Amino acid sequence: MRFRLTDVLMTRELVGPFLFGVGLFTMLGMSITYLFAFTDYAVKGIPLGRIVQISILLLPGMLSKTLPAAMLLASLLATGRMSGDSEVTALYSVGANLWTVIRAVAGCGLLISIFAILLTEYVVPRAAYRANVLKMDIVNQLEQSPDHPIQFVIKDGKKIQYMVMARNGDFAKRTFWGVSMVGFESTSPVPSTFYYAKEATYAGGDVIKMLDMRRMDLDWEGVNLNKTQAGDVNLPIGAGPSYLRALFATLETQAIKDPDVTNIAATRRKIDAMRETGANPESIRNLEMGLYNKIAFPLATFIFALVGAPLGIRQSRTSNALGFALALVIIFAYWMLSSYMAVLGTGGAIPAWLASFGPNVVGIMFAVALLIKRGK
Repeated sequence: MRFRLTDVLMTRELVGPFLFGVGLFTMLGMSITYLFAFTDYAVKGIPLGRIVQISILLLPGMLSKTLPAAMLLASLLATGRMSGDSEVTALYSVGANLWTVIRAVAGCGLLISIFAILLTEYVVPRAAYRANVLKMDIVNQLEQSPDHPIQFVIKDGKKIQYMVMARNGDFAKRTFWGVSMVGFESTSPVPSTFYYAKEATYAGGDVIKMLDMRRMDLDWEGVNLNKTQAGDVNLPIGAGPSYLRALFATLETQAIKDPDVTNIAATRRKIDAMRETGANPESIRNLEMGLYNKIAFPLATFIFALVGAPLGIRQSRTSNALGFALALVIIFAYWMLSSYMAVLGTGGAIPAWLASFGPNVVGIMFAVALLIKRGK
């Protein structure tokens, strides 16, 4: 109780450097990651308003990744300022210990970690999804008609009713171009019908509308070819509108490679679907690391708070430049270790969970060592 004022003072010291760090590292991250692409869009005539809209939608995802660095900088500068002004020495002289000095930093780090997890789970997926849709529209506009091959199946219960392949498609509009569909009878494992259409659209209900369609009925004794300008393909009874809406929404999400567009539950479903279809194991491992990183990166905020607080407590008076330098060195070391373990995880040398949480484990060990040393 008698040291509650210390927590208030330390929290006030954290606010300014933390907000400064959030702004600094977020802008640096946005510039390094997206500036070249945005400049290219502007040069090619994309309206500035569209570019600004994409930038705003990408900010939550970048913010969730820069919170740990901002927390590290804030804890270094806050404890360094109090240590340099002998306030930490004064606290020790009246019976305080190391935990009394840094518990506000640890508490703030924990709260911001929880905030980062919620941000990653509920805000980032929606914003990142919309940003990726806008970027795909820009790519379609610039490339006129780029090819993005698509394939999926429509099931009636557990049985495959149609296998669909398309040269290109827009999942948001439920429209596909250069479409080939192979139909199967429920009582036979062999194909019974083949469709080709220049364009196919699912507009709701239980049919897919086909334009400039060719249909071949296969009875294995002969082939009957029918040509129509437009026609409907009836979908299986088990694949009702709710199933089809969910199917296309899932396919749309899977077509976007950015791991930020899915939350934890959706990422798990995506991994399960990739395993069922026999996807490339390296792609699966990469997605698994994206799943674990949704927890590992926010958790790094709390760990960086525990690392920065004892590092900032020094016997001699130092300038803020030393705090900046220490923050940059630690961030660079964490990034290098994360990149190295990500390579090992993608290649299968270590489990995906270890590749994601390994740098955090090293950070916790470093923090514990510092706390023991400073506590003596």
